[in-house]
Amino acid sequence: MKQNLEDEGFKPNNKTGTMWTASMHIFCAVVGAGVLALPSSVAWIGWGAGPLLILVFYLIILMSSQMLADCYQTRGEDGQIYEHARYHHAVRHLLGKKSSIAVSVFQLLNIFLTCIAYTITGAGAAQAIAQMSCSNPNPDDCTLSKSNGGLWILTLSFGAVELILSQVKNLEDAWWVSTIGTVGSLLYAFIALIISLVHVSNGLGSAGGIPVGYTVYGGTVVTTADKVFGVLNALGSIGFAYNFALILLEIQDTLRQPPKSSITMKKSCNMAITTSFVLYITVACAGYAAEGDDVAPMILESFDGPEWALIIANVAVLAHMITAYQVFGQAVFNTIESHFKWWQIKKAAKRAAAAASSTVTPQPTPALFTDGAEKGTPVAAAAAVVAPSSAPALLASPFDAASAAGEAPSHHYHDTSTTKMMGFNHVKLEPLPERLSSLLSGQVSVMDPHLSSVIEHLHSFEAEIKTQMAPGGGLRPRISMYAADTGFANEEVPLNDEHYYLPLWQRIVLRSAYVLLITLIASIMPFFGAMAGLVGAVTFFPLAVYFPFALYRKVKGDEISPAFSKFLWVIWGVLFAVAVSATVGSVRSIIVSWSTFKIFGT
Repeated sequence: MKQNLEDEGFKPNNKTGTMWTASMHIFCAVVGAGVLALPSSVAWIGWGAGPLLILVFYLIILMSSQMLADCYQTRGEDGQIYEHARYHHAVRHLLGKKSSIAVSVFQLLNIFLTCIAYTITGAGAAQAIAQMSCSNPNPDDCTLSKSNGGLWILTLSFGAVELILSQVKNLEDAWWVSTIGTVGSLLYAFIALIISLVHVSNGLGSAGGIPVGYTVYGGTVVTTADKVFGVLNALGSIGFAYNFALILLEIQDTLRQPPKSSITMKKSCNMAITTSFVLYITVACAGYAAEGDDVAPMILESFDGPEWALIIANVAVLAHMITAYQVFGQAVFNTIESHFKWWQIKKAAKRAAAAASSTVTPQPTPALFTDGAEKGTPVAAAAAVVAPSSAPALLASPFDAASAAGEAPSHHYHDTSTTKMMGFNHVKLEPLPERLSSLLSGQVSVMDPHLSSVIEHLHSFEAEIKTQMAPGGGLRPRISMYAADTGFANEEVPLNDEHYYLPLWQRIVLRSAYVLLITLIASIMPFFGAMAGLVGAVTFFPLAVYFPFALYRKVKGDEISPAFSKFLWVIWGVLFAVAVSATVGSVRSIIVSWSTFKIFGT
């Protein structure tokens, strides 16, 4: 039976994911701050094309998600079935190194811009809470109002909170992140929907949207250029709302087989994305009908009450932004720290090699990673040990290498060539399972004094790697509901989600530098609508359209009909033009907004 199933293109597994769990993960990943910008997007475009474009984006992302589902498991030229648990793994395996670098650049850019957008959104929500909680009859006289410079103060405060939370070692130690984020996003989305529906009888809005000469929210009189670029930025905001392709393969990797995971995943995508679309189109249309051309870039800012509901909604926004920031930020931390780990491993390996060739007793080598660095407990000394000089000089990933003992290679594709292509030179060592086996069996002559305290940890790490190398094995599922990857992490070293870390002081320095940079940019460019548009404009086309279509072409090949192939090319061309135009519109919106903005001013 197993052979028959493998002949059908998939391998049975013992995973626990189902259509319902995958649908929940997808829906919770889709619904986010982007929904709050949709009424403003419809306002710029108008009743004529606004709802239609939300529908078009929905159909496109639904189609691309179906295509990605078919790319999770592929049969290689050797006849083996390969699984791609991460987006960039699929791109690397099917499209090559250059495409892998390109998709990783867009992944990293998406994460960086999203962190900025989340900081702006969180600070805006905090300011709304402060103003509604102020007892002063004139909200503009409140200490933290915009007129008193409250926004930049709250932006710095938001950054300070993230500075503290960023010291959490990884998302596996913060499972509550996904829970809070999910509850928060659903809460504020439905509050925005309900308040909009209460006022939908206003029947505002027009077929052409905000007209030239109209004074919009914020007091700006719309020029012809403002109208054109406002429409383009609105397209980017719609793309931002649907920007979740990065995590689809990771969700699919949790599914039980049989049935084939692509079948289950397609059903989950249909259910979750369609439900999200219904929520999106309802919030967008109800919000525009309620507030008309006066709608704010973030719909919650348009409503006068009830205050208690708006306070709850903004608290939910703030909670979601605080936690969602960590989902993306931890991916950056993992990436940066992985290369510092490798650099330290390389130095330690050279020291150990020099000591092995010398008659002098080697000096103790400090532990490179710590589990609970606060206590200084070493958990990995493998970096201080090198294989015998006769060992083969292989550069393969521990998850994609055949062992010296002739074990079968992993079919769970996990390649590290991208980081090598980027210029990170890796010391020539045996594949990690063989290095650990040599260490644990006493075949290595250089025995670090710290070694006795870490053997147990190395045994468990070796066992985990062998499990991942076994046919049907996969990357260890994450406790957090969803997570992001940059694609640039050095996967030849144990990553943070495997509980191998840099020392605490190094983590504090690296992570704090990133958070401070994000906070500084958000403080000097606190424009939610424009920033949301920029994120969608820059990353929606490559991550949700170009690469999914390219992967699908590679997997299906001649199975694609000429007519459908031409259809895909047309979508590519049109959406590429839209992406370029939307990027220009978003950048222009930021520049115009910045021209009248006082940095750290009142």
